[in-house]
Amino acid sequence: MAFYNIGWGIFKLLGRWAFKSSVMFTALKGFLTTVMLVYLPTVLSNQAGKFMSMLSTESLDYLGNNAYSGITSVVYDITGLAAYFASHLRVVEAFAIIVSAVATRFVMRLIPFLG
Repeated sequence: MAFYNIGWGIFKLLGRWAFKSSVMFTALKGFLTTVMLVYLPTVLSNQAGKFMSMLSTESLDYLGNNAYSGITSVVYDITGLAAYFASHLRVVEAFAIIVSAVATRFVMRLIPFLG
């Protein structure tokens, strides 16, 4: 009877440890997935936007103050034309579909039995 109680105690201890470990693993994986799919792209997009804004401002200041004083909005014209083509070729929608497919595949790989 003593061996039965010791065995049952060890089984309960291992069960608690396995349950706690699996819950911690699931919580960590959910947190990291949320960070990678939601917050990181937003932060990187904001940083890239700030960098491009700074780059365009500095280049326009340089062009406006030096030999090419007649040029005022080179970057905005190119952006407008590129945005026009991207809108009519539906590049933004195609990119959104590709990113959604990649994110779905990434999430499916996190689920062990879908592999």
